[in-house]
Amino acid sequence: PMCRRADNQADAAKHAVSCANETSQRVAHFLFLVGSWCLGGGLIGLGVLCLVHPHFAADTYGLPLHASCATPTRTDEGWVIVTGL
Repeated sequence: PMCRRADNQADAAKHAVSCANETSQRVAHFLFLVGSWCLGGGLIGLGVLCLVHPHFAADTYGLPLHASCATPTRTDEGWVIVTGL
């Protein structure tokens, strides 16, 4: 329910507290949703990066791969691709 105007002072005090609680709950819920979307988007982006450009993703992790990107076997980048999945 939305916060409504109270008819007397006692009700006004109760409504002020409930409105403040409701507002803080809405702000907390909004921040939770924004954080969840940011985390989800970042993880999806990181997964795609690991699948599409595993050598760049490994360098970004701080664990560069030893094989060159031109090698056809790509044995060294398996852990990056699995991480992306």
